[in-house]
Amino acid sequence: MHSATHRMNHDFGLRYFMAGSCHTPDAAWTALYAQKIDMEAKIKHADSQAIDRKIQALKAERLKKSTDELDQLEGDKILAELFSSQYIFEMNLEGAKKELETIKSLMNELEPLCKYSHLPILERNEACWREEWCHELMRRAENNLLAYGTIPPDQLETMREHPDFQERIAPRIIEFTQKLASTDRLKLFNELEPSLMLGTGV
Repeated sequence: MHSATHRMNHDFGLRYFMAGSCHTPDAAWTALYAQKIDMEAKIKHADSQAIDRKIQALKAERLKKSTDELDQLEGDKILAELFSSQYIFEMNLEGAKKELETIKSLMNELEPLCKYSHLPILERNEACWREEWCHELMRRAENNLLAYGTIPPDQLETMREHPDFQERIAPRIIEFTQKLASTDRLKLFNELEPSLMLGTGV
């Protein structure tokens, strides 16, 4: 798998593996919000780095004007290092800005679908997790039953701790187990509900 050169995440990964792995629009929005504030901080830090690079270049130019050969060589060394890393610095900054654009675009796409957008940000980031975890645990149950035919004890324990275990999770496990016993696996794969699916465009 290729890494996201000059970026933390590809547009594809942001849409389908970060936002898309969530089960509710609010959880997806929250996951992207965390990425947004992280990326904004990186871009602001890059502004500070750019100033630091200018300071280093000015210091190097002063050293080059020295009559001391060691100072001159030190100035040449600093300038060579700055030059060699300039392309990477610029591309990383450009990549961060483009990634931030994608994150904001996805958040805007999700916003109309969110149930808790009226809440202050800290409350909003907490409100969706009961529903999100309910879907997540049902999905884990399906995956384990499909892959192994059973649910590991530690996973089952987590499911039982959820307040909606009796009303939603347990009935889904029973229903899925019955389907698994009576339906062709390939057909069952086609019937699986995906996690949150955003539009195909980025």
